[in-house]
Order: sequence, then structure tokens, then C-alpha cells
Amino acid sequence: MKPLSAGAIYALKIAAFEAGQLNAEKIEMEHLFIGCLSLDKVLLRKDAEKDNGPLADIRHEWKAFATLMEICCHDPVVLRRLMRSSLRKEKRPGTSRPVHRSPKCRECFLRAEKHAGQQPVTSNDLISAILDAPGERIPLVLAEDHQCVAAIRDSDIQLPSVHGLTDAGQSADTVTESRDILARNISRYAESLDSWSEESQEYCITLRALRMTAAMLIRLCTNDGDLLRLQSALLQLLPWEGKPAGTCARIARVLQEEQKPGQPLSDAIREQIRELLEKLDREDKYREDRP
Repeated sequence: MKPLSAGAIYALKIAAFEAGQLNAEKIEMEHLFIGCLSLDKVLLRKDAEKDNGPLADIRHEWKAFATLMEICCHDPVVLRRLMRSSLRKEKRPGTSRPVHRSPKCRECFLRAEKHAGQQPVTSNDLISAILDAPGERIPLVLAEDHQCVAAIRDSDIQLPSVHGLTDAGQSADTVTESRDILARNISRYAESLDSWSEESQEYCITLRALRMTAAMLIRLCTNDGDLLRLQSALLQLLPWEGKPAGTCARIARVLQEEQKPGQPLSDAIREQIRELLEKLDREDKYREDRP
């Protein structure tokens, strides 16, 4: 087996503990799923913030996973509790012998190795491998979590669209704060991407969220003529623009060289931005429709 990162090692340790608590004969994928969902508890150590070794690596892996959960509207705490409650405690004599991985769990690690490539297997690789072939129980728990989140957070209430804030009579401070939040989210999503294999669905989901958020910020800045933030948003999107690339750089350059502060955006620039947003939308729909 390939080397494991600190996050993967802790996820496996927690999975073994979960399996032991349930008197399971083997560590199953569901136990491993709980282990990956529980890495935040490792980071609650008093010295976690000062640790620049293994805990720093775990923090990086967990941040990417927590970001993915946020994008998909999942709550890791609710999710692991639901996963745990869906597993029956087996009625068999207790034993002190080590709990080993089941054949399906071993197959999961082999898939994770493929996601990892030449690098050690991380907890993010394990998550990708689990969700590549989740079996029957995990999808049911994921579906149930969405129901629980809606009940707990009232998330079934439709919130107003961010790019409609200026038309809704919001104050300038509120609109500025919304732009700041969008910009921070773009940065968070970009930082998370290197934690996932580019072939994984998790990478695609995070990238799509990045592009959609950048498009929302570009649209908002175009509507209210925020040139500096518009340039910044275009440059943030540049590495993730897709093919053919270069549109973001070209528009940002025109804004810098030709657009005068205080003047409305020209029709030509608005048309280029409209075409860029349409291109992003087409490419994201293509990715979403792919099997």
C-alpha cells in the first residue's frame, strides 16, 4: 500500500475505532467515511493552531473537504451522525484483536491510490474513492442529510439572488460586503482545488463553484460599474477560465488601458463580458451533463 498522509492515517484510525465500537468484524467503507468526516475533531486539540507538522496537513485536507461539503449543502457533523446511526451494532462477543479492512474497503484504498498518483494517499483521495463507488448506504445517508439540513437551518427558504442586491434597494455597504464575500469564496475554492485529483468529481464540483461564483462577482461588478473589483474578479477567474482561454485577460487589459474611472462601461466591454459569462455557463452545463 502507498504511504498515507496524516489525514488519511487519522481517518483510518477513527474508522477502526468506529468499527470496534459497533463490534464490526471488519472496517467497512462506511466506517472510513465517518473517519474522513471526523477530522475536524482532531483539529480541536489545544495546540492545533500552533502545529506546523501533521496537523497543518490535516487542516489543509479538512479545509478542502469542508469547502466541498459547503458547496454541496452538507453538514459534516449531521452527516457523520446519520452515518453512524444507520449502522447496526453487531451482536458478537467482544475481541481485542485488531480490526482489519474489508475487501471493499481495500478496493477503496486502491482507487484512492489512483487518485493520489505519485503522491501519498490523502483523506481527500479516500473521499473521492468512497464516492466513486459508495454502495447503497452512503447515498441514502447523503440524501437524508439534505433533509436534516433543511429542517435544522430552514434552508428551504429561498434567499434573494446576490446579483439582484443593487435592484433590491440594498445599501452600498451591503453590496460591498457581498462582493467581498464572493471574492473570498473564489480564493477558498481555488485553494481547495489542489487537494483533489483533477479526474475526481470533487475537483469538478469545486471548480464549477469557483467559476459560478466568479461569474456572479463579474456580473455584480459590471452592473454597478466597480472597475477595480471587476478587474480583480477577471484576474481571479483567469487560471480557471477554460478553453479557449484569454478572454478574461483581454477584458482586464482593455479596462486598464481604455476605461476611464467614473465613466460608464462601454457597450463593447459589456458585450465582451456578456459573451464571457455565456461561455462559462455553456461550459459548466456541459460538465454537469457529462456522465
